[in-house]
Amino acid sequence: MQFNRYLNFRRLFLQLKNDLFRHYRTWLITLGAITGVLVAIDLLPGVISGTPHIPVETYYSLFLIVGFIFSSSVFIEMHDSQKGLVYLTTPASELERLLSKFLITNIFYILVAFIYLTLLTYILKGINGLLFDYTNGQFNFNWQVVKIYFIVQSIFLFAGSYFKKHAFLKLIFAGFLINIVLSFYLTISSKIIFDNLVGPGINFDNLRLSIGELGEFAKNLYQAARFTFNWLLAPYFWVLTYLRINEKEV
Repeated sequence: MQFNRYLNFRRLFLQLKNDLFRHYRTWLITLGAITGVLVAIDLLPGVISGTPHIPVETYYSLFLIVGFIFSSSVFIEMHDSQKGLVYLTTPASELERLLSKFLITNIFYILVAFIYLTLLTYILKGINGLLFDYTNGQFNFNWQVVKIYFIVQSIFLFAGSYFKKHAFLKLIFAGFLINIVLSFYLTISSKIIFDNLVGPGINFDNLRLSIGELGEFAKNLYQAARFTFNWLLAPYFWVLTYLRINEKEV
């Protein structure tokens, strides 16, 4: 079957299993380091002042940052001259390789991260209650944060497939440059649009009309940007990642 050529669930399962077990030691060491830092952040204020603090408010930012770094590094073996040969010659299609990385860095990561942070919060609350007779903080599943991660993560996944080294830092730098260019472009465009709408010499009747037109323009622009972010951004970068994997395999 033609469909079986691109997606076979048995091959996908084997590819997913290989990707998971190939790096699990590194992931466990990283998780242990993160746990040590979070426990220290909680207990140090308790030792010093008697009032421990569980930094629940920073857990969501940590979830995003660690996930983005994780996503930008999952294709590292594909760029290695020796490991890449093994990775690209395993019996899996380009789509199955992409789905495996997507499931690990997106679905699997979201579930594990939120279970881990929830359990860690309860454990720290128990320790705080036992040592300091004080508990605070409650970590809850936040759909809005998950939605943002689900979409934006696709950019970092593509960066991991495109850049050979330091994909996370290169993407941040590229985003910084793009932001500068867009800010400059929007500033010039806004000035041109405002001058054309108002014209030389300010007439308050025209100005009220111009403000209304600008408001409608801004509203339409926001709706277009929101639709693009919610529905087009992630699929676009998934396709780019697929094409990049296909290019490397060829």
